Amino acid sequence: MNTHCLALQQICSRRGFVDRTLLAIVGSLVALVLLVMTLLWNKPTIKPLGNQAGGARKAQPLVIYCAASNKSVIEAIRRDYEREFQVRLELQYGASQTLLASLSVTGTGDLYLPADDSYLVTAREKQLLEDEYPLATMNAVVAVAKGNPLQIKTWEDLLKPEVRIAQASTEAAAIGKLTKKSLDERSLWEPLHEHTTVYKTTVTEVANDVKTKSVDAGIVFDAVLHDYDTLEGVTLPELAP
Repeated sequence: MNTHCLALQQICSRRGFVDRTLLAIVGSLVALVLLVMTLLWNKPTIKPLGNQAGGARKAQPLVIYCAASNKSVIEAIRRDYEREFQVRLELQYGASQTLLASLSVTGTGDLYLPADDSYLVTAREKQLLEDEYPLATMNAVVAVAKGNPLQIKTWEDLLKPEVRIAQASTEAAAIGKLTKKSLDERSLWEPLHEHTTVYKTTVTEVANDVKTKSVDAGIVFDAVLHDYDTLEGVTLPELAP
């Protein structure tokens, strides 16, 4: 395993994000996985710091493709990592499917952090992976404004006519894909789909819509809410395993 990739994983654990920031996700379907992307045909290398004939030589940056839901956690880790190892992190955020498509096209990258392990299956089939390192999991919750003004406390409350709902894309975003799959199995998806006001590309866009009051509620990962002090999460049994 790349030394700098391992160092990044160790910082994750030291900061306590495994225990404090990311908890259990929608069903047993999802796991946040720290994934070392060493592409077989274009394996990136990290050159150690040190003095050479031409002076000090900087390490190459670590290229990371990260699901939008994990941005706040990774940005905090980023500061520690770059300060301690003097290696710059190049981060690209987006929907898990979009990031996987980019990786397939560019053929470059060091780490891939999707919000759902189903994307790892596809990545393995494409022979894009060398190792996988599970770190933590997340919960799906309903994001609402602080104080829960519409008092959304049950599934029936969420589906009331006056409640405007935002969801992430069921094609591009892990939270959308997993919500649909989980609820389909219990015949709960269609009522939610019919009542959904808007679909967004990423889970952070859903949270932003709730923040700006474009909608009243949105289905997001609980980790996303750490960046939104004006929002809170409502846990519903229908979104649990």
